[in-house]
Amino acid sequence: SRMKIRGRIVLLTCTICIVSVLVVSLVNYNLNAKKLLNEMENNFKGVAEITTKEMDQWLGIQKNSLKEIAAALEYNGNIDFDYVHSYLEKQIKNNEGNVYYLGLPDGRAIFGIDYIPPADFDSTTRVWYQNALATDDVTVSSPYVDFRTGDVTITISKAIKKGGSLIGVIGSDIYINNLIEIISRLDLGESSYGFLVDGDGNIVTHINEEFNPDSEKGHINISEILDGKLIELFNAEGGEKNKNQIIDYDGMERFFFVENMKIN
Repeated sequence: SRMKIRGRIVLLTCTICIVSVLVVSLVNYNLNAKKLLNEMENNFKGVAEITTKEMDQWLGIQKNSLKEIAAALEYNGNIDFDYVHSYLEKQIKNNEGNVYYLGLPDGRAIFGIDYIPPADFDSTTRVWYQNALATDDVTVSSPYVDFRTGDVTITISKAIKKGGSLIGVIGSDIYINNLIEIISRLDLGESSYGFLVDGDGNIVTHINEEFNPDSEKGHINISEILDGKLIELFNAEGGEKNKNQIIDYDGMERFFFVENMKIN
């Protein structure tokens, strides 16, 4: 399935590049500035494509691991609490950053960590459970802030069936530190950086800590920052150049380039 994040990587570059062009000739200002902006945009699109591929590969590894766990549980057919808990606990050790659990048709859930859900917990009412029943593939949630850890997390899940009967739904909460690491490694030049936004305009990771999500305030939407100018840029058809020069959070004027990303 296509990852719901359908994220956008937003690439920014400092206007100091434009200043170095302006001194060449005032007569050639419009031509040179336009040419430079086009070159920067093409360069950043290339960076975004490479980054998308790297993020795709990371997610593919997580999905394949979940499929292997689902296949093992289906083959064994053993949903005894101690067995499932022990097995998932081992898988968590093997796949750092994942928290695996099995939701059962009777509403119970078995976690691979030392966590017993409250008495009123019903796994069948959870979005990750219901989404998994709608497909034979692995489903992926939008990013959210985990209430236990405060980390930005996604949930992947897959239904486990044997002989046409539902055994349960295997799920994993994945802390997306790897995605954050990928974004932080982007080499965009001095005073430039990238940040990740989900399909609803919520900031997933940003160089400015105040914009990053946490368990208290949740996500910050791009419509709430920089006087709403970012949302105008996101909504502008074709990324209109007259809208992408914005005063950033640190008072520096930057050119913003938006590149859509689809992560499979």
